[in-house]
Amino acid sequence: MLFEAWNASGLSDVLKNALLNSSMAVSYELIVAILCLHRCQDPGSKLSATRWYETTSLPELTGIQPESFNNTRLHRALYALDQATMALMAKPPTLYQTHRSDSSALFLDVSDAWFCESGPSFAKNGLSKDGAVRKKIGIVLLCNRDGFPLRWQTVAGSSNDGGIMTDVLDEIKNFTWVKGVPLVCDRAMGRSSLIQKMHDKGIMFLTALARGEYVNYAGKLPISNVDVVGDGLTEELIAAAATAQIAKNNAREGSASLGF
Repeated sequence: MLFEAWNASGLSDVLKNALLNSSMAVSYELIVAILCLHRCQDPGSKLSATRWYETTSLPELTGIQPESFNNTRLHRALYALDQATMALMAKPPTLYQTHRSDSSALFLDVSDAWFCESGPSFAKNGLSKDGAVRKKIGIVLLCNRDGFPLRWQTVAGSSNDGGIMTDVLDEIKNFTWVKGVPLVCDRAMGRSSLIQKMHDKGIMFLTALARGEYVNYAGKLPISNVDVVGDGLTEELIAAAATAQIAKNNAREGSASLGF
Protein backbone atom coordinates (compact mmCIF):
# COMPACT_ATOMS: atom_id res chain seq x y z
CA MET A 1 0.00 0.00 0.00
CA LEU A 2 2.71 2.49 0.93
CA PHE A 3 4.76 1.64 -2.16
CA GLU A 4 1.67 2.16 -4.34
CA ALA A 5 1.03 5.51 -2.67
CA TRP A 6 4.64 6.51 -3.28
CA ASN A 7 4.42 5.70 -6.98
CA ALA A 8 1.08 7.51 -7.30
CA SER A 9 2.45 10.64 -5.61
CA GLY A 10 4.75 11.58 -8.49
CA LEU A 11 7.79 11.70 -6.20
CA SER A 12 9.46 8.87 -8.07
CA ASP A 13 9.55 10.91 -11.30
CA VAL A 14 10.76 14.00 -9.42
CA LEU A 15 13.68 12.06 -7.93
CA LYS A 16 14.48 10.31 -11.21
CA ASN A 17 14.90 13.68 -12.93
CA ALA A 18 16.86 15.27 -10.07
CA LEU A 19 19.30 12.49 -9.11
CA LEU A 20 22.16 12.21 -11.57
CA ASN A 21 22.83 8.51 -11.02
CA SER A 22 19.26 7.29 -11.45
CA SER A 23 20.23 5.30 -14.54
CA MET A 24 22.35 2.89 -12.45
CA ALA A 25 21.34 -0.75 -12.00
CA VAL A 26 20.20 0.12 -8.47
CA SER A 27 18.73 3.60 -8.90
CA TYR A 28 19.08 6.15 -6.15
CA GLU A 29 15.41 7.16 -6.34
CA LEU A 30 14.42 3.62 -5.36
CA ILE A 31 16.87 3.67 -2.45
CA VAL A 32 15.36 6.97 -1.27
CA ALA A 33 11.84 5.57 -1.71
CA ILE A 34 12.67 2.53 0.43
CA LEU A 35 14.16 4.74 3.15
CA CYS A 36 10.98 6.85 3.18
CA LEU A 37 8.81 3.76 3.46
CA HIS A 38 10.99 2.54 6.31
CA ARG A 39 10.46 5.85 8.11
CA CYS A 40 6.71 5.52 7.67
CA GLN A 41 6.44 1.95 8.93
CA ASP A 42 9.32 1.32 11.31
CA PRO A 43 11.38 4.49 11.87
CA GLY A 44 14.94 3.89 12.91
CA SER A 45 18.55 4.23 11.83
CA LYS A 46 19.89 3.58 8.33
CA LEU A 47 21.43 0.36 9.64
CA SER A 48 18.04 -0.78 10.94
CA ALA A 49 16.59 -0.04 7.49
CA THR A 50 18.91 -2.60 5.91
CA ARG A 51 17.70 -5.24 8.39
CA TRP A 52 14.04 -4.23 7.99
CA TYR A 53 14.13 -4.32 4.19
CA GLU A 54 14.62 -8.06 3.87
CA THR A 55 11.60 -8.73 6.11
CA THR A 56 9.24 -6.95 3.68
CA SER A 57 7.88 -7.64 0.19
CA LEU A 58 9.93 -4.74 -1.21
CA PRO A 59 12.73 -6.92 -2.68
CA GLU A 60 10.13 -8.49 -5.00
CA LEU A 61 8.41 -5.17 -5.72
CA THR A 62 11.57 -3.17 -6.42
CA GLY A 63 13.84 -5.88 -7.84
CA ILE A 64 16.60 -4.86 -5.42
CA GLN A 65 18.04 -7.84 -3.60
CA PRO A 66 18.58 -7.45 0.17
CA GLU A 67 22.37 -7.72 -0.17
CA SER A 68 22.30 -4.77 -2.59
CA PHE A 69 20.42 -2.60 -0.10
CA ASN A 70 23.47 -2.03 2.08
CA ASN A 71 24.86 0.78 4.22
CA THR A 72 27.38 1.95 1.61
CA ARG A 73 24.75 2.29 -1.11
CA LEU A 74 22.43 4.11 1.29
CA HIS A 75 25.07 6.72 2.07
CA ARG A 76 25.81 7.22 -1.63
CA ALA A 77 22.12 7.73 -2.37
CA LEU A 78 21.74 10.20 0.49
CA TYR A 79 24.79 12.14 -0.70
CA ALA A 80 23.28 12.32 -4.20
CA LEU A 81 20.00 13.46 -2.64
CA ASP A 82 21.78 16.25 -0.77
CA GLN A 83 23.56 17.39 -3.94
CA ALA A 84 20.21 17.59 -5.75
CA THR A 85 18.57 19.80 -3.08
CA MET A 86 18.08 22.91 -5.24
CA ALA A 87 16.71 20.90 -8.16
CA LEU A 88 14.32 19.07 -5.86
CA MET A 89 13.01 22.24 -4.21
CA ALA A 90 11.90 23.57 -7.60
CA LYS A 91 9.38 20.73 -8.00
CA PRO A 92 7.03 20.66 -4.93
CA PRO A 93 4.85 23.72 -5.76
CA THR A 94 3.75 22.22 -9.08
CA LEU A 95 3.47 18.72 -7.62
CA TYR A 96 1.30 19.90 -4.73
CA GLN A 97 -0.94 21.84 -7.09
CA THR A 98 -1.48 18.67 -9.12
CA HIS A 99 -2.52 16.79 -5.98
CA ARG A 100 -4.59 19.74 -4.69
CA SER A 101 -2.58 20.08 -1.53
CA ASP A 102 -3.56 23.15 0.51
CA SER A 103 -1.00 25.89 -0.07
CA SER A 104 -3.30 28.77 0.92
CA ALA A 105 -0.88 29.58 3.76
CA LEU A 106 2.81 28.93 4.38
CA PHE A 107 4.56 28.14 7.66
CA LEU A 108 8.24 28.83 8.35
CA ASP A 109 10.20 27.70 11.40
CA VAL A 110 13.64 26.68 12.61
CA SER A 111 14.14 23.64 14.82
CA ASP A 112 17.34 21.92 15.93
CA ALA A 113 18.96 18.54 16.44
CA TRP A 114 21.80 17.94 18.85
CA PHE A 115 24.55 15.34 19.08
CA CYS A 116 25.99 13.32 21.94
CA GLU A 117 29.39 13.38 20.25
CA SER A 118 30.95 15.98 17.95
CA GLY A 119 28.49 15.72 15.06
CA PRO A 120 29.16 17.26 11.60
CA SER A 121 31.53 20.17 11.05
CA PHE A 122 28.78 22.80 11.21
CA ALA A 123 27.42 21.50 14.54
CA LYS A 124 28.12 24.29 17.00
CA ASN A 125 27.49 24.88 20.68
CA GLY A 126 24.26 26.73 21.23
CA LEU A 127 21.06 26.85 23.27
CA SER A 128 18.81 24.00 22.13
CA LYS A 129 15.01 24.08 22.18
CA ASP A 130 14.98 22.31 25.55
CA GLY A 131 17.04 25.13 27.09
CA ALA A 132 20.40 23.33 27.37
CA VAL A 133 23.68 24.24 25.69
CA ARG A 134 24.47 21.45 23.24
CA LYS A 135 26.44 20.68 20.10
CA LYS A 136 23.68 21.18 17.56
CA ILE A 137 22.57 22.06 14.05
CA GLY A 138 19.61 24.11 12.89
CA ILE A 139 16.86 22.66 10.68
CA VAL A 140 14.91 25.14 8.57
CA LEU A 141 11.54 24.15 7.11
CA LEU A 142 8.98 25.99 5.01
CA CYS A 143 5.79 24.01 4.46
CA ASN A 144 2.20 24.44 3.30
CA ARG A 145 -0.98 23.93 5.33
CA ASP A 146 -0.84 20.17 4.82
CA GLY A 147 2.68 20.11 6.27
CA PHE A 148 4.32 19.29 2.93
CA PRO A 149 7.80 20.82 2.53
CA LEU A 150 8.59 23.62 0.08
CA ARG A 151 12.03 24.65 1.35
CA TRP A 152 14.41 22.90 3.73
CA GLN A 153 17.96 23.43 4.90
CA THR A 154 20.40 22.47 7.64
CA VAL A 155 22.48 25.30 9.08
CA ALA A 156 25.14 25.84 11.72
CA GLY A 157 23.87 25.44 15.26
CA SER A 158 25.03 28.94 16.15
CA SER A 159 22.92 30.59 13.43
CA ASN A 160 20.34 33.22 14.37
CA ASP A 161 16.75 32.12 13.64
CA GLY A 162 15.67 35.54 12.39
CA GLY A 163 18.61 35.78 10.00
CA ILE A 164 18.02 32.26 8.69
CA MET A 165 14.35 32.88 8.00
CA THR A 166 15.13 36.20 6.31
CA ASP A 167 17.48 34.34 3.96
CA VAL A 168 14.67 31.93 3.08
CA LEU A 169 12.37 34.86 2.30
CA ASP A 170 15.03 36.30 -0.01
CA GLU A 171 15.02 33.01 -1.91
CA ILE A 172 11.26 32.73 -2.35
CA LYS A 173 10.00 36.35 -2.53
CA ASN A 174 9.75 36.40 -6.34
CA PHE A 175 8.09 33.00 -6.81
CA THR A 176 4.50 33.07 -8.05
CA TRP A 177 3.38 30.55 -5.42
CA VAL A 178 4.29 33.05 -2.68
CA LYS A 179 2.36 36.02 -4.09
CA GLY A 180 -0.73 36.82 -2.03
CA VAL A 181 -0.18 33.86 0.30
CA PRO A 182 0.19 34.62 4.03
CA LEU A 183 3.39 33.43 5.69
CA VAL A 184 3.16 32.42 9.36
CA CYS A 185 6.28 32.53 11.52
CA ASP A 186 7.02 32.80 15.23
CA ARG A 187 8.41 35.62 17.39
CA ALA A 188 11.91 35.10 15.99
CA MET A 189 10.64 37.39 13.22
CA GLY A 190 8.74 39.66 15.62
CA ARG A 191 11.29 42.47 15.81
CA SER A 192 10.85 45.81 14.10
CA SER A 193 13.82 45.42 11.77
CA LEU A 194 12.68 41.98 10.59
CA ILE A 195 9.04 43.04 10.30
CA GLN A 196 10.20 45.91 8.10
CA LYS A 197 12.21 43.51 5.94
CA MET A 198 9.21 41.24 5.43
CA HIS A 199 7.10 44.25 4.51
CA ASP A 200 9.73 45.52 2.07
CA LYS A 201 9.86 42.12 0.35
CA GLY A 202 6.14 42.39 -0.39
CA ILE A 203 5.33 39.23 1.57
CA MET A 204 2.05 38.85 3.47
CA PHE A 205 2.90 37.65 6.95
CA LEU A 206 1.60 36.85 10.41
CA THR A 207 4.05 36.80 13.31
CA ALA A 208 4.12 37.19 17.08
CA LEU A 209 5.53 40.44 18.41
CA ALA A 210 8.63 39.97 20.56
CA ARG A 211 8.03 41.10 24.15
CA GLY A 212 10.75 43.74 23.98
CA GLU A 213 9.07 45.33 20.96
CA TYR A 214 5.66 45.78 22.58
CA VAL A 215 6.41 49.25 23.91
CA ASN A 216 7.17 50.42 20.37
CA TYR A 217 3.72 49.45 19.14
CA ALA A 218 1.40 49.72 22.14
CA GLY A 219 0.98 53.48 21.83
CA LYS A 220 -0.19 53.11 18.23
CA LEU A 221 -2.87 50.52 18.94
CA PRO A 222 -6.47 51.81 18.62
CA ILE A 223 -7.32 50.96 22.21
CA SER A 224 -9.92 53.75 22.37
CA ASN A 225 -12.18 51.51 20.29
CA VAL A 226 -12.43 49.02 23.16
CA ASP A 227 -12.51 51.47 26.06
CA VAL A 228 -16.31 51.41 26.00
CA VAL A 229 -16.49 47.65 26.52
CA GLY A 230 -18.24 46.87 29.79
CA ASP A 231 -19.46 43.93 31.81
CA GLY A 232 -22.89 44.04 30.15
CA LEU A 233 -21.59 43.23 26.67
CA THR A 234 -23.99 41.00 24.69
CA GLU A 235 -23.89 39.33 21.31
CA GLU A 236 -26.37 41.92 20.01
CA LEU A 237 -24.10 44.78 21.06
CA ILE A 238 -21.08 43.07 19.51
CA ALA A 239 -22.97 42.61 16.22
CA ALA A 240 -24.13 46.24 16.26
CA ALA A 241 -20.59 47.48 16.91
CA ALA A 242 -19.22 45.34 14.10
CA THR A 243 -21.87 46.65 11.69
CA ALA A 244 -21.07 50.24 12.65
CA GLN A 245 -17.35 49.65 12.16
CA ILE A 246 -17.90 48.10 8.72
CA ALA A 247 -20.04 51.10 7.70
CA LYS A 248 -17.34 53.46 8.95
CA ASN A 249 -14.63 51.59 7.00
CA ASN A 250 -16.73 51.59 3.82
CA ALA A 251 -17.33 55.32 4.16
CA ARG A 252 -13.62 55.92 4.65
CA GLU A 253 -12.74 53.86 1.56
CA GLY A 254 -15.40 55.69 -0.46
CA SER A 255 -13.95 59.02 0.54
CA ALA A 256 -10.45 57.87 -0.39
CA SER A 257 -11.58 56.76 -3.83
CA LEU A 258 -13.05 60.23 -4.45
CA GLY A 259 -9.76 61.83 -3.49
CA PHE A 260 -10.93 63.31 -0.17
